[in-house]
Amino acid sequence: MNIQLHQFIEQKKLELEQSGKYRHVSTHSKDAVMLTIKGIGQQFLATDTPYSQRGHEVKPSEVPEIPSMPFKENATEVIFEVIEKRKRNPSDVKFYFLWTL
Repeated sequence: MNIQLHQFIEQKKLELEQSGKYRHVSTHSKDAVMLTIKGIGQQFLATDTPYSQRGHEVKPSEVPEIPSMPFKENATEVIFEVIEKRKRNPSDVKFYFLWTL
């Protein structure tokens, strides 16, 4: 199911808030990346992805391996800054939004 990036961010933020695990959830960044098999490539694209960009969630391990194209999939790494209950220091939770081109 394709949705816009702003909808994806709101949906994930709501999921984190409703999990009951965190006392604070905020959007930290939305960086465009090139997904590779078994992880994230070191090559970043422009860091500002338009909120109207359409796509869907993907796990890095789900990206198919294509040897001739090591950086195949355009995606946005959505990072939320969260603070768990009973903890002081924030940590990051990452989700990946694969673009529909």
